Amino acid sequence: MLPVGVARWRRALDGRRRAQAAGRRAADLHLLGRPRRRPAIDLERSAGETVHVTIPAYLARHEPPRSPEDLAQHNCLTFHVNHRRHVAWRFEKDGAWTEVRVDGDRDADDAAIAHPWALAGAGLLYKAELDLVHDLREGRLVRLLPGWQGEHYPLNAILPSHRFVPARVRALVDFLAAKLRDLSPQKRGVPGARGLKR
Repeated sequence: MLPVGVARWRRALDGRRRAQAAGRRAADLHLLGRPRRRPAIDLERSAGETVHVTIPAYLARHEPPRSPEDLAQHNCLTFHVNHRRHVAWRFEKDGAWTEVRVDGDRDADDAAIAHPWALAGAGLLYKAELDLVHDLREGRLVRLLPGWQGEHYPLNAILPSHRFVPARVRALVDFLAAKLRDLSPQKRGVPGARGLKR
């Protein structure tokens, strides 16, 4: 999704500036979840939250969870974050946070592997909505636990220096922030499990 958006942005540049940007050896910008002592621009609010999803067919076979505590009755698809299995899922409602420990029959060291598992109906997934937005919009996945919010997905534009930020880099960051806001499932009216017929 983001590579397509960046490609379109690059086509909007004139040939001279495009050649200058391509000719540089050092990268002007990196996108990372959590910055490590580097100048950064926070895109977290644009990137959205972590959401809890499954496919409609799974809900035809299983009662959907009504609260985070109900997740103990479901097969939860997990993956590793910072080299550890991410089994502590956090949800917020009315300003109060709830953390539940989940389990399931599948675990991956790469979150990208867990995504196809969810699409195959293997269980429930807790992942950044930025990665799921197209499947949510097309109805291949549905959000669960209406009324509960997941953790915000950290996304930062990492810069080589605070002293000088090229205009093209600032323009790209602004473009990405706007693109992320436009792709928000909440903004586009993504359906949730509550709207499905059983």
